[in-house]
Formats: sequence, structure tokens, C-alpha cells
Amino acid sequence: MSPTAIITGASRGLGRALAEALAERGWRLVIDARDETDLEAARAELADRTEVHAAAGDVADAWHRGRLLWLAGERIDLLVNNASALGAAPLPALADYPLAALERALQVNVVAPLALVQLALPRMPAGARIVNVTSDAAVEAYEGWGGYGASKAALEQISNVLAAERPDLRVYAVDPGDMNTRMHQEAFPGEDISDRPPPSASVPGLLALVEGDLPEHLRAGDLLVVNTSATLPAALPATRDDGTVLRLHLSTPCGVPNGSRWVVELRDDGERFAEGHAGERLALPGGASATLLAPYLTNARLWLADLDTHGRPFTHELVTALVTSGIAIAPVTLHTGVSSQEAGELPYPERFDVPAATAHLVNAARAGGGRVVAVGTTVVRALESAAAEGAGDGTLRAAAGWTRHVVGPEHPVPAVDGLLTGWHEPEATHLLMLRAIGGRALVEASYREALRSGYRWHEFGDLHLILPRAR
Repeated sequence: MSPTAIITGASRGLGRALAEALAERGWRLVIDARDETDLEAARAELADRTEVHAAAGDVADAWHRGRLLWLAGERIDLLVNNASALGAAPLPALADYPLAALERALQVNVVAPLALVQLALPRMPAGARIVNVTSDAAVEAYEGWGGYGASKAALEQISNVLAAERPDLRVYAVDPGDMNTRMHQEAFPGEDISDRPPPSASVPGLLALVEGDLPEHLRAGDLLVVNTSATLPAALPATRDDGTVLRLHLSTPCGVPNGSRWVVELRDDGERFAEGHAGERLALPGGASATLLAPYLTNARLWLADLDTHGRPFTHELVTALVTSGIAIAPVTLHTGVSSQEAGELPYPERFDVPAATAHLVNAARAGGGRVVAVGTTVVRALESAAAEGAGDGTLRAAAGWTRHVVGPEHPVPAVDGLLTGWHEPEATHLLMLRAIGGRALVEASYREALRSGYRWHEFGDLHLILPRAR
């Protein structure tokens, strides 16, 4: 069943932009606006993408609010109180503010949202969202904005108290910032506001609130698998014979554990350094040294060297929420060095360990209809390496050692259903793995949205979840 959202003031501006985004995601929509012509145009456009019900009217009218609830039905997953009244315009000083205009702003911006919330609460399941659209005028003393700002300050306080009283719901007061909308133009008559961003620019932030946290995208019986390999402080200053100071990145040990032979990478001011040569000795701190032996796997970027040495987004609260929702967490280990291969570089051999307990949990989750979600590309490689060593019957068995297995679209992915990962460079071979799990079309659509929304790249950037709707 599609989730249901009520969005007030949805014929134009931010309300319409959000409605369009939710329609693309399959939400069932109930929208309203005072202008019947604009509202019908919005409804007709949205109806090509989803089920949508439109009701023209004023949110300050009790009968109209009741109609919105009737159209929504028995379950409401999202209520967006977006409809607003500017109050007196042009914006007067408080000494000259018409009290009737102030009363109107309070009715539309404060009383009506609370009244809608009161009607909707009995139909809102745990985890449902209430988004009250506010303004920085609620907290900043802008001349002429006293009436509108006072109403939005009251709405913010209502949001704060409601969030404290109803911890089973997610209640947000959201300031979308300045936008190029009709209401902003009414506040500044005759002024060119074309430099303001369009309302659509604020939609990604709203979607992040609406679409929820990780536990809400998973279900009881799903299994998250995490990599327990630790991050080592493995970047050392390395001095050449001519005094040039480089950075030596220790990637992966070769041979016996705790031995002196490593795969290393040289960097100069953050860029790849390609002028090293076999036999070169680099001085390290504490009197240690490293000697470059030969390029690793015919790769000019990585070196085999002899050294003479004489899972971040998972908070305690998130883990608790996952476990209490019936979502299990299991460990694997895969020690990786260079985490982001450059253009054309395939992953090199890495040490991994899939313990028997984790293999058992994977098999149990799959047998029970649950989904196995890897937290990071290293987990995918570990699980799929173990699967590749199995008997081919779809059952995962414990495995450990060195893996050369490369996951890509040409290979099936029997052990993993979904992936939580960061955003990788377009040339990185990580994308082959993402396409193997989500398909080329989904991955490319995700990356287009990431670029449009300004998501952050690399290990310390934003994350996205690739997960099939059904299995």
C-alpha cells in the first residue's frame, strides 16, 4: 500500500515541488490550495504519476480541514503544513500593523496547522511525519516581518512541544530559506527576486526528513552485515634522498601477518607520485625506512615495499533502533588498503574472514524471507567471496583467506540483496559492484540525484541505500 501524504498549499511553490517529488516516489497525495484554477492544474499534472485528491479551500476553515482528512482515509503517513498567510503587505512596522491581518496570519499559520494535526493524530502510525514549514523570521528580528514572524515562532514552539509529547512520531519545523515564490514577491513588491533559488532546491532536504532513517527502510527479519576491520593510522612522512618529503600510505601486508613486506602508495601533496623507482630507499620516522621493490601487479601507482620497523554512521541510537525493530547485525572481516581505486583499477587481493555464525545468520535470513544488506562494498566482496567458494547450492559457508573475487554485472550476486554505501567517483570500479546489485538504471538515476542535490563524495561523505522493493 502506498503511503499517504496531506500537503497544504500545494498548487505552487514549495508545496507543489514537494508533491511532485513524492508523486515520483509513489506516494498517494491529498493536496489543497485556495486558488481552484492553480490547484486543478497541479492535480492534473500529478495524476499522471500517482493517485491524487485535490480540495480547493482555506485551511482556516474547519469544514475544509475535515474534507482533507476524509480524502486521506484511515492512515496518514505525512502531514505537511505548508499553506501560509503573509499578513499585511507591503510589510508594515508593528506600530502600524493591522490587527485583522495579524489575526489572519495567526489563524492560517498557527491555529489551522494545529487543528489539522489534532484531526490527523488518530490516523498517524508510529514513525509518521509532521512537517511544519516555518521561516527564519521566527527567530530573527527583521523590520516589517513582526506579524508573519510571530506566527511562525508560535508554529515552531507548537512543533517543539508536540515532538516532546509524541515521541512515537517525527515532528519537524523546517525553514526552507529564501525562495523565488509568489509570497516572497508579495513581501517585496517591485523588487527583482529572480536571484532567489527555486522551491525545488529545498525539496531534497525535506525528502531526507520524510523518507526516514535506516530502520524504516528495513523490516523485521532483515540482516545487516558489517565489516569489523579497523582503520589504521597508516600515512607516514617519507623522505627521499634529495630531501623531498612524500606521504607513504601503507595499504596491505603481503606474506605472513605482521611481516615487513607491504603494498604501499606514494603521494605528494595529495596527488599520486609516479617517480619512485625500484631500489629507492625512503627514510621514515623513528629511524625506520622503506625500500621500494617493484610495482605491485604491474601498477605504477602501488609498490611492493620492505619496511624496516625495529562501519562511522552507526550510532548507539541507530543500532538500538535496528535491533528493537527485529533487524539483526552480523560481522565479517575484510582488510582493505586503497579503498578507492582509480580509473580502470580492479580490486587487488585482500584478506577476508566470514565466520560460521555469520554464514548461519545469512542463511537463516534468506530462508525466512529476509534481506541481507551489506554495509559497505568490502562486506559485499567478503560475502560473495565466501559464496564463490561454496558448493553452488545457494548456502553460504564459513570461509577465510585471500580473495581475488571481483563483483560486477557479469557475475550473479547470490549472497547480498542490498548495499549501504557512500558515493564513489564515476571512474571507480566500485560502480560495477553497485550495478550488479541495483542495476545500471537505478545506479545512474541515484547518481544523477546525488549530483543535483550536492551530496558529499568519498568515505566521509553521504550514504545511500540500494535495496530491492521485493525479493
